Amino acid sequence: MKKNGKVRPQHAVWFYSVENKTVQNWLDDRWQSLRPLTMFPETSNPPPRRITLVTDSVGPTSLFGGVATGLILAAQWAERTESDLRIVTRTETPVTTALSGVLAVNDLQFSGAVEYLHAPDLHTPHVGAAEIAVSDRDLFLATSWWSARCLLNSVPADRIVYLLQEDERMFYPLSDDHLMCSQTLAEPFGFVVLNSGLLHRHLTTGDDAVPGLETRSMAFEPAFHYPRAPRPERASDEKRKLFFYARPNNSRNLYATGMALLNQAALRGVIDPVQWEVHLVGRDLEHLLFDNGLSAVYHDPMPWQDYMRFQQDMDAGLSLMYTPHPSYPPLDLATMGIPVLSNRFGLKTGLEMYSNNIVTADLDMDSLLDGMERLMALADDPDAVARNLDGDHINRDWTAALAPVIDRLAELSDAEG
Repeated sequence: MKKNGKVRPQHAVWFYSVENKTVQNWLDDRWQSLRPLTMFPETSNPPPRRITLVTDSVGPTSLFGGVATGLILAAQWAERTESDLRIVTRTETPVTTALSGVLAVNDLQFSGAVEYLHAPDLHTPHVGAAEIAVSDRDLFLATSWWSARCLLNSVPADRIVYLLQEDERMFYPLSDDHLMCSQTLAEPFGFVVLNSGLLHRHLTTGDDAVPGLETRSMAFEPAFHYPRAPRPERASDEKRKLFFYARPNNSRNLYATGMALLNQAALRGVIDPVQWEVHLVGRDLEHLLFDNGLSAVYHDPMPWQDYMRFQQDMDAGLSLMYTPHPSYPPLDLATMGIPVLSNRFGLKTGLEMYSNNIVTADLDMDSLLDGMERLMALADDPDAVARNLDGDHINRDWTAALAPVIDRLAELSDAEG
């Protein structure tokens, strides 16, 4: 409270009732995830060179795809520049074994100091949130447009590297969120790292290109350090397993389209219910019955090691992504030698540049059913699957995959001291 009796703006939300809530109070609530970090000047002399990763969560069921990639990129950047590493989470308390777990399964190491902090995007940012020491030697790695905007509200843009792993505008209909995301993508970050050449071409060419992004960005192809899956030995009465990456709360994964495809494939005999069963993995899945007796087994999200073992027990997969990014599940499965069906979208006219074990189809039902027929035929031809695996072009080594990016980030670190 000020001496004149007025509420200080940063604390105003603590005191206002619903009846006298201001427009600014409402806007603060609306954009809660964009709240700046609570910072104070670093007191160490000299201050440490430090990389700070900002993400939502590093919990056991979050360490897939994009989150793991962010941890690996941050660790390799910090290792190369002999920097400390700080991991800041916004929505969940950090699990302090997250980094070591991700690095271990990818045969990577980090020799520097690691600090974990929880800085929740709460209504009352000074309650329960860690205060973060910052000097002019700190650089930051954002992992989403909202963490990037949070950092833009906290530190200068040229101190932020943005790991962009999707056309995040596609998360939303045309809306306030779409607008804020679009404006964030166009900000003059210190550098932008894009996950896949397909995504980079999509975001830097054509009518939907992000202004100025081509000159301040670089793409890499992700790596998948998984062992080749031994072909499951099924008993004569054991059904083969078809994995469906089922995410009803993530619109871009086309859950309803995938369910309709599986149902139609069972009705039309494309999937033989006597020989196959579907395994669905995802959050908040309603247990539904497929037609024609096709069995379904529903699984909650699981920790990374369990998920990897689960995938290795599959005979085929289905994973849809209604964006230009190839997405991780098709590459996960193909890397293990498991054929998978995905879809085309825009510049993503096929994924053969990664592996011929990834079958792609247009998104009309006839094309998807044709794709499912091709997937079933490939799953029945282990010799073809093995040849495709031996001849694929999927990265297995994260150090090699990220080397050009790390070179560029090291230059940025050197320029900033």
